[in-house]
Formats: sequence, structure tokens, C-alpha cells
Amino acid sequence: MNQIIKERLRIENAIKTNDFYKLFSPYDKDIIAEIEIADSNSIELAFNNAVESYKNEMMIMPSYIKVEILNKVADLLSTKIEEFSYTISLEGGKPLKDAIIETNRAINSIKMCATELQNLEGTQIKMDKAKGSENYTSYTFYEPLGVVLAISAFNHPLNLICHQVATAFAAGNSIIVKPASQTPLSCLRLVDLFYLAGCPRKAINVLTISGERASKIVSDSRLSFVSFIGSAKVGWDISKNVHNGVKVALEHGGIATAVVEKTCNFDETISSLIKGSYYHSGQVCISTQIIYVQEEISNIFLSEFISKAKELKCANPLLIDTDMGPIVNKIELNRILDLVNDATNKGAKIELGGKVFNEVFFEPTVITCINEKMRISNEEAFGPIVCICAYNNINDVIETTNSKDFAFQVSIFSNNIKSIFEFSRKIVSKTVIVNEATTFRVDWMPFGGFKNSGFGVGGIKHSITDMSNEKLIILKH
Repeated sequence: MNQIIKERLRIENAIKTNDFYKLFSPYDKDIIAEIEIADSNSIELAFNNAVESYKNEMMIMPSYIKVEILNKVADLLSTKIEEFSYTISLEGGKPLKDAIIETNRAINSIKMCATELQNLEGTQIKMDKAKGSENYTSYTFYEPLGVVLAISAFNHPLNLICHQVATAFAAGNSIIVKPASQTPLSCLRLVDLFYLAGCPRKAINVLTISGERASKIVSDSRLSFVSFIGSAKVGWDISKNVHNGVKVALEHGGIATAVVEKTCNFDETISSLIKGSYYHSGQVCISTQIIYVQEEISNIFLSEFISKAKELKCANPLLIDTDMGPIVNKIELNRILDLVNDATNKGAKIELGGKVFNEVFFEPTVITCINEKMRISNEEAFGPIVCICAYNNINDVIETTNSKDFAFQVSIFSNNIKSIFEFSRKIVSKTVIVNEATTFRVDWMPFGGFKNSGFGVGGIKHSITDMSNEKLIILKH
């Protein structure tokens, strides 16, 4: 049993509510913390703090001060890699070796926010392109928007917060952040580092409330921007309910598809797709869900893929050699199981796994013989389920993939340059990745989906500019 800690609100001047919810480990169900719940007065205070800080502090804060604070946060986090990695693993169930990677990514994300802020510059607009405007000079510059509401997800509880909060701060906004209820500790501890680094305490406010309550505050007219990472249903409801003029960025999920041609580097492809399919037990918005394999190599691919999947260790996420940790909660476990049962009832074949074990794990699962009537073909699995299908004609694969409601990241494994370019042109997707799994991401690349997969583009630079207003100045002389 871990020592139970009481985490208080991170809202400056908030009166203690003394209303706590218990935070349980996804692995052993031990209580790991008690989290104070923000009440209506706390929520109102968070908004008042954010508005006040934006007007009196953030709007006028010089860039070099924000850069110094961001770099100080990164330096502080660098001294606490072990502590934050442990927290990520403890509260979210992510294997410790992957949590260490996430912590190091978060450090780099914060540093990049400082770098991008230093390079955030407008442009001069050439005005004498037509008669009558030659006596004007024009230029643009970036300014902050106002109050940003960031609603985050559990699967990357530290680095996603950096992508939402550190970018909003770099742009000069004040922030209200709502972390996932299962993983508030990483967010709370990171915000503490911002305070320690010199960030005005009213500039970042953490609302530890339910997702349902968070959905109700998105319509507040004091907001200028809402950043949401989570399910499509909730995201699109948010976009309908924000106040007129409020900008929205939505990062949902998808049905990530990979294509494997016979010209691929076979061993590297298997290794990449095993990681891409089962990283964090598939609880990733770009986890590889469907793999189409050219028929000539489909049997050997399936056999080798299953063999490698059997080697994955499902165990305590705090052990450094664990490959797959628990599913985040029982509701998600049952949802994943329902997807598998629906597939088998409609003719799919379970080649590996397909079951819950030890009450918190879902076995690495491989399914074949799927069809478009199955939910697994049309819904995001968000679990350790991979469908493997043989194909003859790549155009059939493209047509089927393009018919989905989602469009995010797809992969193709091939050494045939003609096939790679043809696939890349025809596929409907935000990103095409060649010879790497759909889960590939670096924090500075443009990231996001369209159709039902979301709206807007993330990534450090893109988020900072999205959370800024490019103002045009026109001078007559």
C-alpha cells in the first residue's frame, strides 16, 4: 500500500472544499491519493484568477521572462525524472520504461516552447502591389488570445499537459487546466514546478472536476480558446457549446491503419508494428488497429506477429521490464471485450488473446477475418486489439480506409518508391508514415486529424501560433 496523500486545489486564494475523491491505482486498486474536488466557488475563482492574470500579468509579460520561466521549469523537471516517471506509471498504468520516455519528452517539449517563443515573429506585408496602396506600410505581430481552457487525457498525463499548458503560457495566455480524473497528479506536480519557476500563481489554475462538469464550463464567455484531447463525442459537443468567437482545437482518435507490402524489411516491420499496436496496451489515439498485408507474405507475417506478441510481458507497470500495463478502468475493459465479442459473433477469428485476465489486463489480441459490419472495423479500439487482413489490390485497401469516418495517421511499409508515393497521394489522412508504425510522433511535428478524428493541428509551434492572434498593423504615410 502506498502512502495516501491529500492533494489540495491549485487555485490561488481558493477556500478549501474538504471534498475529496479517492484515486486508485489501475494495477492493484490501492488508493494512491485523495484529490480535492473543485466546487462552484472554486471554479468561479479559477476564471476570475485567469482573467485578472491575463489582463495584469500575462498580456504584458515580456517574452524573455516567459522564456526564462519555461527553461526553469524544464531544468526543474530534469532533476525529477525518476519521480515524475513513477507518478505517470502509478496513476495511469503506463509501463515505467515508457513513462521515463514520456518524462524526457516533456522536458524537451517545454524547452521547445521557449525556443519557438523566441522565434515567434510576424511579417511585413508588401503594400505597393496595386495602384492606390503604395503609400502604406503594413506588418503583423503575434499577441495572446486571453484565457485558455485545456481539457486533457489520461494516456500521456505529463507530455499532453505540456502540449496544452506550456504552449498556452508561451503564447502569453492564462490557463485553466482540467486533467483527466484518473491522472491528475502529473498535472498538479508540473503546475507546482511552474509556480516554483516564477509563473504568476493566478496564471495557471487546475480544476479537478469531472468531465461532465468540465463540459458545462466550455460555454463560458470569458474563454478565448478551448483545447480538448479525448473522445470524438465529447469533443464535438464542446465545439457546439463554446461561446461565439472562441477558438477550438480537438484531438480525438481514429482507426489507425498500416499497409505492409512484400518489399518491406520484414523483421523491422514486425518490430515496429508490435510496438505500434501494443504500446500502453493500445490506449493511444494513433495505436495501429488494422494491418493490411500483401497476400504473398500474409501467412508468415501473421505467424511471426503472433509469435512476437506472445513475448510481451503484461505485469506491474512499475517494473522496468513490463511491456503492457493494465487497462485504465473496468469500464474500458468491458468496452474492449464487447468489441472483441461483437467481432467473433459476426464471423471474426481470434488468433491470439481476446480475454481479460487478472481483472485489470487485456491480453494482446490478434483478430482475422474481419468485415465492415463489425464494430472493430468502424470504431476506435483504444485497446490492445490488432486486426490483420490479407490483400491483393492496394486500391481496395485505400478505398476501404478512405470510407471510414476517421482520418489521422496511416503507415505503409515498403521499399517500392512508386507504391509509396501512389499510396500517399490516394489515401485520406492527415499524415502518412513510411516504414514506421502509426504511433510515431515527435513533439515538434504538425499533429492532428480531420473528419471525425478532430479539428486543428497540434505540435509545439503550431499550438503556440494557434493560441495567438496575428494582428495586422497598417500605416499610411
